[in-house]
Amino acid sequence: MGQNILENLLAFSIFTFLTIVKLHSNSLIQAIARITSKRFRHPDDAAFFGKQKGIADGVLAPLDQTGQRIWQNDIENIYPYLFVGVVFSLSGPMLMIQITYFTIFLLTRILHSVFLIFPKQPHRNIFYQGGNVITMVTILHTIWNLYHLSGISLV
Repeated sequence: MGQNILENLLAFSIFTFLTIVKLHSNSLIQAIARITSKRFRHPDDAAFFGKQKGIADGVLAPLDQTGQRIWQNDIENIYPYLFVGVVFSLSGPMLMIQITYFTIFLLTRILHSVFLIFPKQPHRNIFYQGGNVITMVTILHTIWNLYHLSGISLV
């Protein structure tokens, strides 16, 4: 079982790295939006990037607002899943099932972000709900694994 846990933690580590890269790609979206629109949050940013022509009035460009929505949504969904993911990894799931769950979750987050940038319903909602479903499946599978590891009998 020890080797299995190490494989599970390695898979979780790779998943976490990829998920954090996805999360921080949101900064790139906002940077592109701010530089191309020359609209910034802070006067010093406007002066630096806008070469004295930038505007720092608190009104964000539409793509910047979208990037902000993606950040907020990712924070509400990714961090809880990372917690669930580490507990799931420690519960000793089959490696292929773990990789499948993590891949589905990551893909739903990426595609949800894509459909926030290029608005299209019902696609965005489908991928958002897909992330919720895989989160619940992972939670239930974790409970199942922990129940079996505990040796507790309900009968």
